[in-house]
Amino acid sequence: MLYFSVVIALFTAGIIALPYEMEVRPFIILFFIVCAVMMFYFADKFSKSIKELKEFAVNLKNEKPTKTAFEFPDDEIGEISAEIVENYNLLKENRKKLALEREKLIQHFQFSEEGIAIFSEERKKIYANSHFLQFLNVIADKPVLEDEYLFSDPDFEEIVTFLDSTGRTENVFSTRIEKSGKKFNVRVIIFEDKNFEIYISDITKAEKRRLLKQEMTNNIAHELRTPVTSIRGYLETILSLDPKDIGRQQAFINRAYVQTIRLSELIQDISMLTKIEEAAGRFVKEPVYIKALLDELGSDLTKIFHEKNITFNVDVADSVVIYGNRTLLYSIFRNLVENSIAYAGESIEIMLQCYMETDDAVYFEFHDNGAGVEEKHLVKIFERFYRVNEGRTRDTGGSGLGLSIVKNAVLFHKGNIVAKNRPEGGLLFLITFPKTSPC
Repeated sequence: MLYFSVVIALFTAGIIALPYEMEVRPFIILFFIVCAVMMFYFADKFSKSIKELKEFAVNLKNEKPTKTAFEFPDDEIGEISAEIVENYNLLKENRKKLALEREKLIQHFQFSEEGIAIFSEERKKIYANSHFLQFLNVIADKPVLEDEYLFSDPDFEEIVTFLDSTGRTENVFSTRIEKSGKKFNVRVIIFEDKNFEIYISDITKAEKRRLLKQEMTNNIAHELRTPVTSIRGYLETILSLDPKDIGRQQAFINRAYVQTIRLSELIQDISMLTKIEEAAGRFVKEPVYIKALLDELGSDLTKIFHEKNITFNVDVADSVVIYGNRTLLYSIFRNLVENSIAYAGESIEIMLQCYMETDDAVYFEFHDNGAGVEEKHLVKIFERFYRVNEGRTRDTGGSGLGLSIVKNAVLFHKGNIVAKNRPEGGLLFLITFPKTSPC
């Protein structure tokens, strides 16, 4: 820029002479000066844009903070420079968002109950959460410190074979591994860039729940078959009888009615048990006065107590309160009483007392003076459809689910129940309920 200023000054002073032809045309001098001024103007604008870009580039190279706003001249280079800076700022913002999403994903992996690991195409670990190495050590036959060990472990042979295959049509493969009493589901996903992800899930509990539900379904079908078959047989017999034989017809109708009652009780118990296990949130909790509840229970069973000469004694203070669901608490004590009525025999005594109350819990004892139960059966009497001897439930008309409902209802209230035989005879239940109050 200084060069053009000097040239113009020399022309003006006459130090630099022009050819003769140009001296006769003064306007050429003026034209030359105008061009020089324009060149100076545009060069200054260009140099300003280039200077801003240079500063921007140097700051990026040195990892220094860049200005949030740049002032570029209003020309093509200025526009290009402004777009470069804008695109960089967008890229920077996107990188921040990407880093945030990556952090979220890593946190998800860390808190996941699955073992998750990501490997490169060369089978080098890129990332693995703590559960992955933990599950790997359960499956492996020796202590493992490196996640890459799985590629040499025989239990993962199917996974390695899938990764080695070249003609695969699917990018996802899963298999199951059983080791050390546990069951694992292992799944591998291959990405487009040939990196891959391996999941290890402990499905032991889920598998137990599945088998338990399957067993219960089978038991339910078995239990339903008996009353349904009986009802059908009685009705078929009635249809085959002489219409005038009113007495025999009535006898079979009564038998069919008894079986319908049993069928109804079985369905109600199944519904109750399912609701406790799978829809516990539907049971509303409130303060329940246990003495009033037990008085209601005694009144409801007065007739059967009288028929079987059973004495029902209650020793619970009026002030004893449990924060829980009234329906379930009633079901607990009723099922215990009905269990004694069904299996302890006639002319027995049933006792229910609150033998201790603390600031944190309430302790109940329930017992009868019947025959009791063999020790080997005590740990199983809370199982669904468990029978001390074959036909026990059917002979007494129960559903086989009463004590299972008791156990689950006590657990719903965060309590505990154990069964034992009394030295003087009879079955005894010790029940503990925490004194939980509403928040």
